[in-house]
Amino acid sequence: MRKISLIVSLLFLSIVTFGQVHQLKETLVTPPQFMGAENTNYDSNTSKFNQFADKYVENDLTSNGVVVVLFTINKDGSVSDINLLNSVSNSTNNAVINCIEKSSGLWTPGKVNGNPVAMEKEIHFRFSDPSGPSLEEMANSNLEKGLKNYQLGLYISEKFHLTQEQAEKKSCKKFNRAIKYLEIANKYQPQEPSIIFWQACVYEKTGNEMMSIEKKNRFDEMSDMNYMASIELIDID
Repeated sequence: MRKISLIVSLLFLSIVTFGQVHQLKETLVTPPQFMGAENTNYDSNTSKFNQFADKYVENDLTSNGVVVVLFTINKDGSVSDINLLNSVSNSTNNAVINCIEKSSGLWTPGKVNGNPVAMEKEIHFRFSDPSGPSLEEMANSNLEKGLKNYQLGLYISEKFHLTQEQAEKKSCKKFNRAIKYLEIANKYQPQEPSIIFWQACVYEKTGNEMMSIEKKNRFDEMSDMNYMASIELIDID
């Protein structure tokens, strides 16, 4: 009887599990789409939002970097909760926020199984001077400087002819300098997981646990290919 009861229990558990998996498979998520303004002819070779952004955001050639903005597209297509995740300058930041605000009502909301729901959207606005080095080159240059100072900080802390207080003071200067260079690198290439990873490492060495955890969580996000595929990159010409 105990065997029969066990078999029945396992069978019931299998049915419940199968039902849950089957339910998950039937969940269809449709991300929000920018529909654009009425009576506007959009070039089919470029995304509608990219063309919309070109109209409201001018390229400030003196401010190179990537403005990352996160906002919510509500069930009625309006936008709210606009937050800057990466800043470049006041002029570029304000231009991006103004652009997102003007896009309110021009979105088709995201849907779950055909039902409109509020969804977050992340867009990266890339500002660069075509006549100068690329954003990637500037990011890599500062990443190298940051890692050099990080390694020097580790080396100093291991030197035996210094007192602990002297070693901590000197290594702290190198770690803080590493943070400065890595922050600049992140401004130019915030979608690069390696930069965020090293930021987490350096913050951990300085004892800033909160920032270290924040960067580690961000690194986990950026390492997710599905997350990376959801990011929209806008080049401001």
